[in-house]
Amino acid sequence: MSQDDAHAQEEDFIAQRIAEDQGWVRVQTRTFTRWVNENLKTTEHQIENLDTDFGDGLKLVGLLQQLAGKGIGARVTKRPRIRAQKLENVKICFDFMNREGIEMVNIDNQDVADGNMKLILGMVWHLILHYQIATGFDDDGGKGGPKNRIIKWVNSKINPWGQNITNLGPDWNNGTILACLVNALAPGLVPDFAEMKPEDARDNIDRAMEMAKEWMDIPRVLEPEDMMDPNVDELSMMTYLSYFPNAKVKDGAPCVNPGRVIARGPGITGVGLKLGKPAEFEIDASKAGENGRDKIKVEVIGPEGPVKVDLTSNGDLTYSGAYYPEDDGEYQIKVTLLNCPIPKSPFKVGIYGSQKTDPNKVKVSGPGVTGEGILPGDPAPFVIDYKEAGRGQPKVEVFGPDHQPLNIVEDNDKKEGICKVEYQPAVFGEYTVTITYAGLPLPNSPYSALIPLL
Repeated sequence: MSQDDAHAQEEDFIAQRIAEDQGWVRVQTRTFTRWVNENLKTTEHQIENLDTDFGDGLKLVGLLQQLAGKGIGARVTKRPRIRAQKLENVKICFDFMNREGIEMVNIDNQDVADGNMKLILGMVWHLILHYQIATGFDDDGGKGGPKNRIIKWVNSKINPWGQNITNLGPDWNNGTILACLVNALAPGLVPDFAEMKPEDARDNIDRAMEMAKEWMDIPRVLEPEDMMDPNVDELSMMTYLSYFPNAKVKDGAPCVNPGRVIARGPGITGVGLKLGKPAEFEIDASKAGENGRDKIKVEVIGPEGPVKVDLTSNGDLTYSGAYYPEDDGEYQIKVTLLNCPIPKSPFKVGIYGSQKTDPNKVKVSGPGVTGEGILPGDPAPFVIDYKEAGRGQPKVEVFGPDHQPLNIVEDNDKKEGICKVEYQPAVFGEYTVTITYAGLPLPNSPYSALIPLL
C-alpha cells in the first residue's frame, strides 16, 4: 500500500470516529490534553483548554518544536493581539507540519483560531500518529493502519504469557491485559496478573497504570474508567499504549530476570530417567535478582496429567527438586520465576520403561555428524533411524565451535521412525552433535563434525 493510500486510510479512520457518538470528545480531549502537556513539561507552556489555548499559535509552536526537536523555521509574533497576527502564527505551524510530512486536511489556521474542537482533536491525533506511534511500532505494510500495528506489537509481548488480544476495546476492560503487558516488559512488576479478578477491573487497571508510571515513566494520559468503558475510545487507547515500546525500566524496580535462571539435571535433560524412580533436578536463580527469592515454581505434566513435584529452597537462591514419573510417554517440565517462564521452558523429556528401549539400535548417518563435504554456510543434514529402537523419541542438540547452541530444523516421522535433521554451520571449526533416545545417550554420542575452511 502506498503512503497516499495509508494516509487516506487514516483519514477515513478519523472521519469515522468523528461521526460517532459525542462521548469520545470528552475522553479524547482529556487524553490529548495530557499528551500535549507531557510534551510541553520541559517548556514554559502548559495548556488547559485544547479549543482555545492553540488559538494564537504560540503553544502550538512550542509543541511542534518539542516534538520535532528543532525550531519552527520562521519568525512568529510573540505577543499577538489582533486576529491577523494569531492566524499568521497558526499558519506558520501548518506550513511547518507540511514540511514535516504531516498533511492536514479539512482544517486550516482559521479552524484552530476559532476553537473548532473536533478538528483540533484531529490535528493533535495526526501529531501523535506522526511523532509517537510511527516511531514506536513496526510498519505493517499498510495492512490495517496504526491500530493493527499496535495490536500486533502487544500480542508479540503477551502471547508468551498465554494472553492474546483482537481489539483495543473490550479485551482491555478488566485490566488483566494491561497488567500482563506491564509484567511482560518488566517481569515482576505485576506477577499476579493471571490471578486478577475481572470484577476488580478499576483496581486492576489503576495498579497496572501506577506501576507503569512509577517504574517505566509511562504517563497516565488515560483514566482507569475510560479503559473500563466497553466503548473505550480507541484513539485514546492508542495514545496511551504508544508510550510502551520505547519505555525503559528504572534502576531499582522490583523486577526479576528469568533469563538468568538455569535448570539442570536428569529431570530436565531426561538422561538416565526410569519409571518409578525420582527424576531429580536443580534450579539456579542466584543471578536472577533478589526479588525472586522463593518465587520459583515447577509444574510437571505427564502422559496422564499433573505429576507430583517436590521443590526445596537451599537458601542461596538455588533449589533442589524431583518429580516422580509412573507412566510411559512425554513429560513437560514448566519452570517459572514470578510466573515468568525461564529459557527453554517447558522442557520436554521422554521416559519409557514398560516397553524395552534400546538406544544401541538407533542408526545415525549423514554429513551433519561427520562434517564430510560440508563448508561454512552449507546445510548440514543427517538422518536418525530409530524404528528398531523400541519406544521413545530422539532429542538433538548441536553446539558450534564457540559452544553456543545452534538452531536446528527437524522433520520427525514418528510413524516411520525416521527423523531428518539439519543445521547450518556459519564458520569453520568443530561442531558437536548430541543425540539421546528416550533420555538415554546413543553409543557414539556426542558426534564431532569438523567443518573445514573454505
